[in-house]
Amino acid sequence: MPTPLELKLIFYIRWTARIISSLLLAFFIFIIIAHVFSDEGSKFVELPFREQAILSLLLLEMVGLGIAWKWEIIGAVVTLAAHILFQVLLGGIFATIHYATFPILAIMFLYCGVRSSKETR
Repeated sequence: MPTPLELKLIFYIRWTARIISSLLLAFFIFIIIAHVFSDEGSKFVELPFREQAILSLLLLEMVGLGIAWKWEIIGAVVTLAAHILFQVLLGGIFATIHYATFPILAIMFLYCGVRSSKETR
């Protein structure tokens, strides 16, 4: 059972991850909607398979963050797995350091999910 101080820490980490992930999801949803309604939206099927896979994994990372709102451990694992594959396809972690937000948020959700029990939610 977590201590009262740890419960407070879990609360703040959980809500920080939720707020940042909702802002990130809103930004990417805006980008996707803008892209779909532009002339470029129909060109997704014309992309090489590798680029389609990269974009699909990015979408899966966003879905994982959304899942983490309800099921923190499952969403975090989905996000981390998709991010690892994403980085492999891009050629390593240093290829896209600005995408570090996804695994950081996933680790925050994972910590909250593992450290809290059903009684603390």
